[in-house]
Amino acid sequence: MIDDTNQWAELAIWLMDSFSASGIMFCVNDNYWGYGAIPNEEAFAVLDDYFVHSKIQIWSEHALSKSFKSILLSPLAGVLGVTGMADAKCHVRLLLFRNEHIESISWGGNPNKPTNSHDGAIGISPRISFEKWVEKTVGKSKVWSQKNQLQALKLRELLLEVERYVQQSGTI
Repeated sequence: MIDDTNQWAELAIWLMDSFSASGIMFCVNDNYWGYGAIPNEEAFAVLDDYFVHSKIQIWSEHALSKSFKSILLSPLAGVLGVTGMADAKCHVRLLLFRNEHIESISWGGNPNKPTNSHDGAIGISPRISFEKWVEKTVGKSKVWSQKNQLQALKLRELLLEVERYVQQSGTI
């Protein structure tokens, strides 16, 4: 199936563009092809093992570091995984990765700011309490959209065809 490196690169780029992904891994049984920003071998093994054993057909996560604290994922923060039937003879899966997206959120006041004391009474100062406060969210990618989820369903149909082909032909 993937016997031409240029064909794989073109397909990988097209899929990454379609899903706004930073990297991609295509897996058939224990054979892997990657492109773009992908996890290191150890981190990928943990993620792939989780995905394979979870029996989830479509897996989307935008804050991987919260669920997988023991592995180094930086700069990756999100994954969208799609799998076929997970048959014992052939298991095809595709994992798309997104880099961390640092977002600044402006608030009208810091909710963690201590209150002021006026003449022994606790109170707040309206002018100070609503000063602009900026919170930065880290460790998250952009959320996988509903469109991405629908694209993943369509992609799953193609992966099922790949599984059938591999099972019939016996080649990868």
